[in-house]
Amino acid sequence: MNDFTKKLSVLVVDDDNAIHSALRFSFNEAGWDYVGVLAGTEALSLLRERAFSAVIIDGILPDMTGVELCRAARAVPGLVMPPIAFLSAFFKDTSTLRELFVDMGVGIVLHKPRQPREIVRRVCELVKTDCSSSVLTPESMAEFAEIRALYIESFFENARAIESLLEGLESNPGDSISLLSLRNIVHKINGSAGSYGFARVSLGAARWEREILDILDSGLAVSADALRGFCQRFENIKVDFQSPRHSDNDDPDEEPRLMSQGLFASF
Repeated sequence: MNDFTKKLSVLVVDDDNAIHSALRFSFNEAGWDYVGVLAGTEALSLLRERAFSAVIIDGILPDMTGVELCRAARAVPGLVMPPIAFLSAFFKDTSTLRELFVDMGVGIVLHKPRQPREIVRRVCELVKTDCSSSVLTPESMAEFAEIRALYIESFFENARAIESLLEGLESNPGDSISLLSLRNIVHKINGSAGSYGFARVSLGAARWEREILDILDSGLAVSADALRGFCQRFENIKVDFQSPRHSDNDDPDEEPRLMSQGLFASF
């Protein structure tokens, strides 16, 4: 890796520590300085204080959405934003995408989950630098194995939390707080599992999250049929986690599914 690459820095705004662990490892391997924050307000403070070569923004943050963070940053007098990569497990509609590209100056939109090294490659392309000299060594592979082991441990912690929430929803189907907590856990699994080699886990979590969101949006209680579906989704995710395999459509160079539907054609 060259001296210029070593001077590059990235600010990553994501509320999932598992994402930070994977991306920090891969960006450091490519010679980048990595700064990770969990919330939009933290990101705004850092963007005012120092310059970054690039910023990666998650679509859903604890205190604001990624779109709202982009708007807030553009409203800061004198703030020149670095190239932006927008990373999200969901794309709501074409108007949001148009706003990101046309109004917010976002350079690329990447769909979660993505392999960390693929994200590094795309961000390098965004800032027009070469990171192809980054090569995994036995030492770095061992380091990532340790990071992955921690992720696996955290998955089982999340699984225990999911079991507890499902039991609570069985007793109280109208508990919207428990349903939202379930959604938050499933959302993180959706966004991070594929980055650690569990592509089908992410796929299953994405489908489950959509089902949870539909119920949250409806304001209705969780029906008995829906709860049975939740339990089956959970069992499928656990099976896929025990025997990870790539999904049938796990191509890291493929753009989000919306692109295949022609929704990017107007940009």
